[in-house]
Amino acid sequence: MTISAFHGDPALKAELINPLRARWAANELLPASILKWMPEERIYSLCGAMVESQDKDVFQQRTGIPLELAMLSEALISASIEVTGDPSNPLGFIIRGDNVILAFGMEWLDAVRPGADLTDVVPRYAVQLLQSMLRPDFVLSEHIEPALAAVAARLLDLWQRELAGQSVDAQEWRAVRAAALQVSEAYETPWGFPITMFVESMGWPIRSIAGEFVGLFQPLAQTWLNYLRLPFFEEQDRADQTLSMIGWHRLWLAEREGELDEAAMNSFFDDMPDINRAMHALGDADTRERLRAARVSANVVTTPMIRQQMDLLLKLIASA
Repeated sequence: MTISAFHGDPALKAELINPLRARWAANELLPASILKWMPEERIYSLCGAMVESQDKDVFQQRTGIPLELAMLSEALISASIEVTGDPSNPLGFIIRGDNVILAFGMEWLDAVRPGADLTDVVPRYAVQLLQSMLRPDFVLSEHIEPALAAVAARLLDLWQRELAGQSVDAQEWRAVRAAALQVSEAYETPWGFPITMFVESMGWPIRSIAGEFVGLFQPLAQTWLNYLRLPFFEEQDRADQTLSMIGWHRLWLAEREGELDEAAMNSFFDDMPDINRAMHALGDADTRERLRAARVSANVVTTPMIRQQMDLLLKLIASA
């Protein structure tokens, strides 16, 4: 189905976006990867406030914008800001983030051309993301084992053929998913685990799973950011990051096989004390504060990374 941004009407675009500008500048709206419109709690996301609803169909029908594009745009912002409770603020929270990150909230909306078909923006972003991950200069490249690089390249080829309008047989999709599963089960490099999970989960026609992309992209993005933050963490915190990667991967593999009921989930890490401790480290207030301070210091490297992804998305929006 073809949808037309703002139904081709510049006046509708202005009607929906202009009231948001002052509220966004005042940090009254929370960037979120789901629509939020909760008047009773005074919690509103940017796109939820735009249509005064948290219903997907209402958003897409009113704006003509695919929800996954809106949620990806807000997810990029939320990945690199800090939201904390603040009783002195009438809203009950305060948002802290670099101006170049927060500016994207209005930038991506301003970049949307009334009448544009934005359906393929997220699929094309996924293609360019995977391309960048396979380059030697990708920050996590040393953690991508050859078998993972090979199956990711196969997936990339299928996506590119799909978006070029070429026919891709169902057997080819099944084969790449089977190969990705095999790689994931045998993978040994902890910082590559989230990449194996991403590739395995994304082994479908990209247009068919565009609506799921943001949820699958976010763990990968957080891994990318945390890897950039490692030099700013203390030694124990760096070690805990790696142990947590191992823990989440083992849990994911077990859940995929359907082996965990509630009791098994609660006791899953009982025989892995170091991993168990690392995965619950954020329960300690001192650890949370130490990591928070490190994340703030690391903005010098994480902000440019997120901004680069934002600029890529802006180009894809503007060219649609």
